[in-house]
Amino acid sequence: MALLNLMGVSVKYNSVEALKGVSLSLTQGEILGVIGPNGSGKSTLLKAIYKALRFEGEIKIRNRDLLEMSRREIAKHISVVPQEFHPEFPFSALELVLTGRTPHLSPLRPESEKDLRIAEESLEEMGAIHLKDRDLRKMSGGERQKVLIARALAQEGEILLMDEPTSHLDMRNSIETMEKIKEIVSRGKGAVVVMHDLNLASRYCDKLLLLKEGIIHSMGRPKKVITEENIEEVYRVRVKVFGDPPIVVPLGVIGDENQS
Repeated sequence: MALLNLMGVSVKYNSVEALKGVSLSLTQGEILGVIGPNGSGKSTLLKAIYKALRFEGEIKIRNRDLLEMSRREIAKHISVVPQEFHPEFPFSALELVLTGRTPHLSPLRPESEKDLRIAEESLEEMGAIHLKDRDLRKMSGGERQKVLIARALAQEGEILLMDEPTSHLDMRNSIETMEKIKEIVSRGKGAVVVMHDLNLASRYCDKLLLLKEGIIHSMGRPKKVITEENIEEVYRVRVKVFGDPPIVVPLGVIGDENQS
């Protein structure tokens, strides 16, 4: 049984259709990378999956209809790593990661020793245990990103939704983070990861979904999706693609053919 199924999912913002008839599935041990230019519907897709937006079509988690599930139930299955997080209050890293335990707590029960242990283990797994008492507002973007991923791990959802998890990380930390995500997913979870770095996506994702203007342009193994023709058509950039997994080398922007 698939962890996640989408069938004909569409999302409208007023009269603008941001996502159009998207169908996909996610199985255990699989990373699905979502790629495409800005405004192609990548973040909208993630928001629809965790019911942050109204949508048409059908989304199922382990064959259960998403619309029939409470937010608390959804949070037990889906852990989300947002693209941006700007804390306004003096939360420590450990306090934030502990909020990932909320779906597992009753309203009148505080965090237990088990919850604290899971939170600390999640920070340890992300190489961020040294940050546990640090004020989030005083961290770098990369440090906060690691803490946000640790919170998702502490939530223990079997489906990870990640919106650009390496966006604030340097090359070394990006590789280490993707290696860690791949290791975590191999334990029986599944991940849908929005990515802008096509080479990272190609290397670490089992399947890729390429979106263009809210529509699936292509989907499949990286070798099938990341081709010179696809990238040039969707991104309007001339590229050379080498190897398997494919490596993309940009050559230049494709100009507007209507201009002189």
